[in-house]
Amino acid sequence: MHKSNHILLIPNWDIYIIPSWDNNVKGGEHLRLKELRKRRGISQLRLALELGMNQNSISRYENGEREADYRTLIRLADYFNVSIDYLLERTDNPMVNR
Repeated sequence: MHKSNHILLIPNWDIYIIPSWDNNVKGGEHLRLKELRKRRGISQLRLALELGMNQNSISRYENGEREADYRTLIRLADYFNVSIDYLLERTDNPMVNR
C-alpha cells in the first residue's frame, strides 16, 4: 500500500474588512466604525491621533478601502469599549467579555 503524505494548508486569515453597517447606503460604505466615531463626536483625525495612527487609514477603514489587521481591530474595539464581534457586525451586542 502506498501511503500519501498530505499537508493541510490553512490560509492566514489575519486581515478583516470591517463590514458595512447599512447596506442601503451607496456602495455599502457606511461602517460601524464610522458610526461609533460619530456617536462619540470625534473626527477621524482625533481618533487617529489618539490611537497613534494615520487619519488616511481611519478614512480607508471607514470606506472599506483598507482592511484592519488583528492589532488594529483590538485597538479600535478597546478604544470604543466594544467587542470585536460588535465592530465586525457579528453581533448587535457591544458588550466585551473579559
